[in-house]
Amino acid sequence: MELFVTERGNKGLRFNNYTYRLIEVNKKSKRFRCTKKDCPASLLTDCNEQNIVKIGKPHNHEAPSTNAKEMQTARASIKRKAEDSLNERPSKLVCSVVSSFSTITSRDLDNLTRQVRQYRLKSRPKLPKTREVLSVLRDYDSDFIMEIDESLQICLTTTVENLNFLSSSTDILADGTFQFCPRYFYQLYTFHGTRNGHFIPCVFALLPNKKEATYTRALQMPRHV
Repeated sequence: MELFVTERGNKGLRFNNYTYRLIEVNKKSKRFRCTKKDCPASLLTDCNEQNIVKIGKPHNHEAPSTNAKEMQTARASIKRKAEDSLNERPSKLVCSVVSSFSTITSRDLDNLTRQVRQYRLKSRPKLPKTREVLSVLRDYDSDFIMEIDESLQICLTTTVENLNFLSSSTDILADGTFQFCPRYFYQLYTFHGTRNGHFIPCVFALLPNKKEATYTRALQMPRHV
């Protein structure tokens, strides 16, 4: 008998190569049922889940293969790690989970890597459909500094370290790009500090247009952050 955690975070049990899910808890026992939807098999354990008290109806299907069991374990573990380690590369995360498994194929690795990305997408805010992204960025908890002018629809982002570097630079350069600007904005405007002949991007501003008033406000904003 082996206990495990399912992809949804619920309690599961393996016995004789079959997998069960917890469906009922009472004072004296816990009831588990086969994870296959149409299978009537079930069993009872004691309250501490240490011993099997009773085995119910038999299974109406063959036991899952070793690969199927390993993939189930991998998916459950990967889901938890994908949500806890957002900065770790998906391929590296998958390899750390399946390194001890014997039946995982290259195709399985590709599927698990895609699932890491899918799990992480669910934990992120939905992409906005207008420049309402400004309100999303304002509420986003991060180490970045957000300065937003909602009247002119300008969003400036930087960090304390970047501002210190920019203020200590002997020369400051600023320029914009239209080609690589995020959706719903017109231009990405960047402030660069210089040191030892290198240009370092320090402050990023999203602009809705190229009007004079927009540029004037964008150039003023770093001084008031």
